[in-house]
Amino acid sequence: MSLYDPSSPLESVEKRGWLLSMTVTIAYFSVSLYLTVEPMFSTVIASGAGIGFQYFLPYFVAWQILEREGSGAESQLHQGAAGIGLVAGSVVALPSLLITGSNNISLLIGGIVIVVGYFVLARLLPDL
Repeated sequence: MSLYDPSSPLESVEKRGWLLSMTVTIAYFSVSLYLTVEPMFSTVIASGAGIGFQYFLPYFVAWQILEREGSGAESQLHQGAAGIGLVAGSVVALPSLLITGSNNISLLIGGIVIVVGYFVLARLLPDL
């Protein structure tokens, strides 16, 4: 049995996307820990980035498939907006900690970016 099934790219991404998400999580954790020396903060933002990446991967593949096929159905959760919002909030939280020096303020700023990003992107990105 082959590890790659070319007939179902969405299923393949859903099954193997965790590897890319874990790579993003570990890399972002390492960079954050190196820059801030705050293990708890680094864990929170790295896990947010990894989860956001895991949300966005299947959405992106489904978007590409539906663009080729020209059909689609709307969903209740806008997975792409949630994923990009989580990654953006995590990315913004790191420099805000470096600038402000406060975990609480930087996590609050990251949380605001997540919420605003979700609502803005949910309107801009296509529903799948």
